[in-house]
Amino acid sequence: MVLINKIISLTSRPNFAKFQHPYYSSVFSQLSQKHEGSPYSSTSSSQTPENDKISGSNLNIAYQKFLAKKSKELGIVVKPVTKETSNEALDFLWEHFVSSEPMSRSLRLKRGWWIDQIRFRPLVESGVCIAAYSSQDGHLLSVAAGRVLDRNDRLTRLRDQLGKYGFIHILPLVGSAVKPQRFVQARSLIGFDPWAFMEERNIGKVFEGGILAVHNDHLGRGIGELLIYHLLPGLQAKNCQATYEVISSKYSAPIMNRMGNFEVLALRKFSELVDDKGKLLFPDADADSALSLVTRKLKIPYQLKVN
Repeated sequence: MVLINKIISLTSRPNFAKFQHPYYSSVFSQLSQKHEGSPYSSTSSSQTPENDKISGSNLNIAYQKFLAKKSKELGIVVKPVTKETSNEALDFLWEHFVSSEPMSRSLRLKRGWWIDQIRFRPLVESGVCIAAYSSQDGHLLSVAAGRVLDRNDRLTRLRDQLGKYGFIHILPLVGSAVKPQRFVQARSLIGFDPWAFMEERNIGKVFEGGILAVHNDHLGRGIGELLIYHLLPGLQAKNCQATYEVISSKYSAPIMNRMGNFEVLALRKFSELVDDKGKLLFPDADADSALSLVTRKLKIPYQLKVN
């Protein structure tokens, strides 16, 4: 344990605070509004239930009714992803997430055993991964994946600190990515460090959001946003106090903006993310979109108002 703590102290950089700036939130909101009308936009705030006075057990009942009502309207059934269904979820992510997410696209990610087992499978088998299926034909329509981090879990923290070096050096060897160090560099530029965040905010557990993917033929229906609402009760049951998320798609910002109760810790436009030679780290990303580091306090129902 002493050795683990020593390595963590040498590799950790609790630097997220120095990246905070007042204008981040305003830029984030501007980007959100700019892309609000995109085909990816989902459930608007006017579609959420409306009564501020319900609380306690009545709020929980009303919240569940809201989820059931919206799920029925969208024709979906939400289920947890299990080991038995994880392969289906992995196939879905490669088809509907990796091909469209700007950083993955720029890195030319290719599927292989290493990246599946080390990067994606731990997320879909984390116990907090859920999926939306069509209530008509059972087809998979959306996946939300992430992991719960405990500030006292020193082993996982050590794995994270060392894992980025494996990400940089192993992916090129197995032919799964081109210059993966750009991914690590980008996270460093926005001060990504959930462990330092928990220490600075005195938080015991956070949910690190990893992936929100929606079937390409069902974008814009509100399925992804509703899946997030479905995720919240389970996170609270695990005593998570906040989320910690990197948003890389310009179409994810409107969802965050509508749900509210968030704080933008850092933001860099993709046009500002360059290497030491001035070349873009992610040339396939839209120039007017941004890489954002966002946190939200985990309380139901965010800005949700219940009938």
